[in-house]
Amino acid sequence: MTRFMSALAVLAVAVTLSPVAHADDRESTEACSWVSADEAAVFLGGPATAAPIRTQLPELSCAYRSSDEPQARRSLESDVRFADAFPWDAATTFQEVAAWPTATAVDGVGLKAVCTYEPNVTPPSTTLTVLLTGERIYRVTGSYVWRCDTLKAFAELAIARIDR
Repeated sequence: MTRFMSALAVLAVAVTLSPVAHADDRESTEACSWVSADEAAVFLGGPATAAPIRTQLPELSCAYRSSDEPQARRSLESDVRFADAFPWDAATTFQEVAAWPTATAVDGVGLKAVCTYEPNVTPPSTTLTVLLTGERIYRVTGSYVWRCDTLKAFAELAIARIDR
């Protein structure tokens, strides 16, 4: 549990839209433009809402929730974390996550990617963590149990739009 909490602390970082970003006071809702609510609805299996969570560098994130369930049990969180979000470089942070016992390598997205199932968080979640160029990490987390290939498809959609 200590290792898990340490890794979470390492990943609790922020984001910007340049290859190497630095924290500032600008706010941005750009994270919700990478995947629209309508596109997220396909992954969530019904109507969806999108709401920004972290809106300042060095991390930008967006929450997608199914809007046809009373407690929005099906949800996704998409985020990019930039250089100032890491206690060391992005590659080292990624390696920490890749070393988790539940990490499984995922090919064909970013420089490297791993999928992890986290049964001891609330709610239990599946996360795809992707190492990107420019000292960045992209993550998409699905509440409850998600297939890694589904998270990969969501990540590919978002990552293609991050630098546009």
